Amino acid sequence: MRKSLFITGVFLFLLPSFSFSQGEKNNWYFGFHAGVTFTTGAPVVLNNCAPSFADKWKPVTVSDSAGNLLFYAGEYYQSPNLNGTVYNRNHQIMPNGHNLYTAWETQQNYLAFKKLDDSNQYYLFTMDEEWSPPGYPWPYPHGLTYSIVDMNLDGGLGDIPSGQKSVMVPGALMTASVLSGTRHHNNKDVWITVREYYNSNLFLTYLITSAGINPVPVISQSLFTLQYTGIVGPITIRFSPDGTKMIALYQNKFEYCLFNSITGNISPLFSFNLSSGNNNTDAEFSVNSSLLYVSDLGNVNTFKIYQFDATKTDSLQFALSKIEIGDQTSNIGSEPTFQRGPDNKI
Repeated sequence: MRKSLFITGVFLFLLPSFSFSQGEKNNWYFGFHAGVTFTTGAPVVLNNCAPSFADKWKPVTVSDSAGNLLFYAGEYYQSPNLNGTVYNRNHQIMPNGHNLYTAWETQQNYLAFKKLDDSNQYYLFTMDEEWSPPGYPWPYPHGLTYSIVDMNLDGGLGDIPSGQKSVMVPGALMTASVLSGTRHHNNKDVWITVREYYNSNLFLTYLITSAGINPVPVISQSLFTLQYTGIVGPITIRFSPDGTKMIALYQNKFEYCLFNSITGNISPLFSFNLSSGNNNTDAEFSVNSSLLYVSDLGNVNTFKIYQFDATKTDSLQFALSKIEIGDQTSNIGSEPTFQRGPDNKI
């Protein structure tokens, strides 16, 4: 089984890509009982994670604007079903924080942000695995769902109110594997993008405002139609910090897109294969949205990081801008992921 890996200079993705206030992404919990904090500036290892917490891919951690931990969510590793679980700042499972609809093999399965109409409540979105065709054992995934974490409950430690856990998002039952978000052009509302699968080429983008979730998504067409193959793509969806660009990373290729943060429309520009054409693992934009970094696990002995000029919208100019900036030749035994830290370093 592949496990998440923390590599020097390459930090695990733990928070959604849209911007946060100072301190709100200072604490990260990830992988198998691991953590790191940036509260003093430089990253410091945390070893106080809940023993049952684990996540193969991309969990989520939420802190307040002062950098105080509020809660984090990942898989409950002692459960035979490895269902999603929410932990409070004391590293205890919230009373109603167990059995959220997500799965161990979902590559990008958590996204959390503060509700626009209540500063004490948070949306926690979760993504499930694909709905398997007949003959496969996985039972009835639920696509995109959300829960409300209310920090007023359980003596200020937070909990999910009854009836507000794993609420299914209309029209998103047949989505799987990934979810990502970015701010609306007004820098207040939020867009969330997911991917349909199983003979579909559609992105669904939902708008969240102070009135709640708009149940009618903005529908955009991908360059690729997904067929069920046992592994659903894409592996990752990432937005640039300025909300104008998006990348959908698949196992051996990616599509580069423009994003309209006013309308929610995604406009694919072109697809691209890296040199090995084998196993992309993650992508991230620079803080000024001008550069794109893509990791590639070419084989068990080669892991590379490539840089592209994210301002190029022509496929040839984009391809010519590729620079290899990292090369790991030993067997890392993992699929690395990365994310900008509070210091804006990747």
